[in-house]
Amino acid sequence: MDEKAKTPKEQKKDKRHNFLSQMWTIILGTTISLIVTIVAAQILERNHRAKDRRLSAMMVMSNIESYAQILEAAYAYMEHADTVSAWLLDLPLDKVDSFDQDSLLSLMDEVMYIPIFVYDKTTESIFSDDIETWKNMGNFQFIDNVGKCFSNMHTIEEEWTAFSEEMDEVRDAVLYHPEQYPGSSWGSKYLNNPVFRQILRNFHNRRCWLQNKIEKIRYHNYVNMVTIGITEQELLEFIEMREKEVEVDREKPGDIIYTPNINPDSINTIHIPLSKTEN
Repeated sequence: MDEKAKTPKEQKKDKRHNFLSQMWTIILGTTISLIVTIVAAQILERNHRAKDRRLSAMMVMSNIESYAQILEAAYAYMEHADTVSAWLLDLPLDKVDSFDQDSLLSLMDEVMYIPIFVYDKTTESIFSDDIETWKNMGNFQFIDNVGKCFSNMHTIEEEWTAFSEEMDEVRDAVLYHPEQYPGSSWGSKYLNNPVFRQILRNFHNRRCWLQNKIEKIRYHNYVNMVTIGITEQELLEFIEMREKEVEVDREKPGDIIYTPNINPDSINTIHIPLSKTEN
């Protein structure tokens, strides 16, 4: 129908219909745009959380693997100490005094001074503080395996420290009370100490124990990698990146800095008058 042929009432109705159609189009477009924006924001947030979670997981797993590498260094020490211990225990006690004592004691030092190792608990603390976030994300298997790793790490550190302290006590017992042990040389006195000999016998078992702990930690950490979807190569590259030192245009300070002692003759800010009897 021609627009001019429509009555004013019909024309007014058409205008109202067009206006409502335009309004609904605007509302629908705005609603769709808002929904798309919200969905996009949620996807981005999930992606960010996934990246944050992945980075957090990498930090935790790299911390565990770094500790396993520290244990490997301790195992290398134990491998050598096991050999030295077996040799020392095989020495006839009545012949120990005839050996060159400097050479013998130098060899004994390799088993008597047990290195202490500790691990940085910063990452563990961060993980523990963020445990509720991991629970909310349903990563219960990851939480359980990380917990097993940290538990093993605590046990190893405590038992190894006790092992080192036990050796310290035996060494000091002979050092401070040599008269209580037979033999005319230090080497003979140590090897005549039954407690010291028992510690030497235990080196082999402790070496096996350490190897088992390394394998357990790495096994649980491997389960962590599978759970999160990270390969061993990715983890090793991440560890290398973390340990890489940042190059800066400044010289790195040494561990200890000593300066010359103050020369008393250069002190001119302190003056104490002589007593009257000295005047």
